[in-house]
Amino acid sequence: MAGTKRTRGERSPAPENAVPRRTGRPTAYRPEYCERIVELASEGYSLAAVAGKLGVARDTLLAWTYDHPEFKEATARAKAIRTAWYEDRAREVMKNGGTGAQATLIAFGLRNHAPEDYADTSRHEHSGPGGGPIPIARIERVVIDPAATTEN
Repeated sequence: MAGTKRTRGERSPAPENAVPRRTGRPTAYRPEYCERIVELASEGYSLAAVAGKLGVARDTLLAWTYDHPEFKEATARAKAIRTAWYEDRAREVMKNGGTGAQATLIAFGLRNHAPEDYADTSRHEHSGPGGGPIPIARIERVVIDPAATTEN
């Protein structure tokens, strides 16, 4: 490339065999976090609490599930284990009794941490006779010309 001048701020081209570098801050991810997330979930911790214990944001955990398939699998296991933790607490309260606050907290945890199994849902449908469609006798469109109306 003799004789080729670069202007200020212009980079020289990368060699063909160059390995692309990632930009930005290095990841804080460690493979041992797969075990840690499962361990913390077995104590009932939420993903937000796990993130706090690991010293990262909850969004960082989500990003790791996209970047590291093994962490995604560990997160799925952790969610199932956390649900089991809440169910164990519910069985203890049902078996041994507990305060209303304990039952409420457990119900709240299950509804929010395992909504596919415990969400309160209601469904509203409108139907006609025998559950069929609502009969519509006539639909009419009326256009009123404001210039044609007179005031009395």
